[in-house]
Amino acid sequence: MKLKLFSSLALLCSLSAGSMASTHVSVGLHIGLPPPVIVREPPPPRISEAIVVAPAPGYVWVAGHYSWTGKQWVWVSGAWMMPPQPGAVWVEGRWD
Repeated sequence: MKLKLFSSLALLCSLSAGSMASTHVSVGLHIGLPPPVIVREPPPPRISEAIVVAPAPGYVWVAGHYSWTGKQWVWVSGAWMMPPQPGAVWVEGRWD
């Protein structure tokens, strides 16, 4: 008797949960390199920044720089960053 009651309750819960929950699965596949980003204008002159005190030992100062958004150059302020792993060094971007 208890097994029948438990089975009925489990069936009822699974039916009600199935009506409220939904699942979305997506798979993407990209073969090869992405297309190059072509920017026809160099970034503006660099903005002068004051470097503030590091928040804790081990942080590295990453200087401010311009970043291309697809339409225009946008200034990204400098910040203190924790390296992702010991021995990692910051290599500044460049304009070719």
